[in-house]
Amino acid sequence: MAQGRATFHLGVGLSERADADGLIAGVEQMLEAAGITAAGLKLATIETRKGHPALEALADHFGTSPAYFSPQALDAQTSRLLNPSEELFLRIGCHGVAEAAALASAGRHGVLVVGKTKCGGATIALAKSE
Repeated sequence: MAQGRATFHLGVGLSERADADGLIAGVEQMLEAAGITAAGLKLATIETRKGHPALEALADHFGTSPAYFSPQALDAQTSRLLNPSEELFLRIGCHGVAEAAALASAGRHGVLVVGKTKCGGATIALAKSE
């Protein structure tokens, strides 16, 4: 059986002040540095950021719709995070958003390709699934 192509999953953590242009530029730089095209890119974040203008602009730019995860679903990824935050857990109920959302979207066998990176008032991370 032939292996399929990898699917890439972008996890996004957003502050209230996250800037769409800075976020899009940061994602494009991350993809370019990793040698990955945006074709088929999946977006994921925490459910409390649904409707955030920067996330909507990012989704429109890449022609996709975000997947939303609960804090509990994101916290289930804690053992797989490169950068867990106890402070974040105390504030929102999970130890990470960008890395956790990327991994939750990629599934049980997904792996981080790029850990949490800051850009435009947001954090982004990239995971892949086969």
